[in-house]
Formats: sequence, C-alpha cells, structure tokens
Amino acid sequence: MPFDSFIGNAKALASVREMVAGGRVPGSLLFSGHEGVGKKTLAQMLAKALVCERNAGDFCDACPRCRKAEEMFAAAQQDLARR
Repeated sequence: MPFDSFIGNAKALASVREMVAGGRVPGSLLFSGHEGVGKKTLAQMLAKALVCERNAGDFCDACPRCRKAEEMFAAAQQDLARR
C-alpha cells in the first residue's frame, strides 16, 4: 500500500513525497485538520517510507521494517484502547 493508495489531500501528499524523495525530512511535522481527513494515515505512511529497506522514496509494506512499523502501530492502538 504505497503512497499512491492515499486518498485525500493531494498537496499534503505531494509535500511528504517530496521530502522523502529528497532525503530532507524535518525533525518534526505537524499534521493538522479536521477529523477523518487522513492525518494519521499519512503520518504512518511517512514513518514506513522512512524505514523501508526496499523502496527509496516510498514504502513496500512487505519488508521486515515495514511489517515491524505496522506491528508497532497496532500495539499502540491496542494500548490506547486499554487506557
């Protein structure tokens, strides 16, 4: 599920892709907007793209690092539900 699968703010997606492709991602980013616009989804995609060992500038969702990131997202969601 690479960046092409993101449905939503094309401008935000283009900015994130440009940062990753150029290797110039700031130390922090602020994703803001109304509920349900894809902030968390895009942030998780960015996290995977930064650690993916197969696709430079994107993510494969299949390598060990992408799978580990997905496991961490699921664990965080479960922890949040417990709280």
